[in-house]
Amino acid sequence: MILTSLVTALYAAPAVKDFPAIKPGMRPVGGNAMQKLYILSIIYPQMPHSVKSGDILNLVQKQYSADKVEVFAVLPAVKEKVSAFAAMHPEFDIALCSDVDLKLFRKLLGSNVNSFGQSSIFNAAGKLLWNGEIV
Repeated sequence: MILTSLVTALYAAPAVKDFPAIKPGMRPVGGNAMQKLYILSIIYPQMPHSVKSGDILNLVQKQYSADKVEVFAVLPAVKEKVSAFAAMHPEFDIALCSDVDLKLFRKLLGSNVNSFGQSSIFNAAGKLLWNGEIV
């Protein structure tokens, strides 16, 4: 109990946000295409190694936030469960998003992708730049 209170005092609960507004189909050209990058990583709350990947995502957010890189942890759960997860894991310094059944994530990847890795990097236009495992 004391340890839990101490951890809660040291860390604020992570922000629970809506799925990022990445606009597939936009076609920025030149330098504007890389004006902002989004890293979306799927976190499965019931899998400890998946939750542990949050350490890597926190590090990436800290190192690249000045370069307009935004990191999101996408949880395949309703928003209430994501909020409960956020309360239990104040160590996350990245936005947590709800995407039940990963429908929005799959839509963003497009119909030509048969499978997807746990993490993906998109540019501001919604173009998939990289897809795979972060660990």
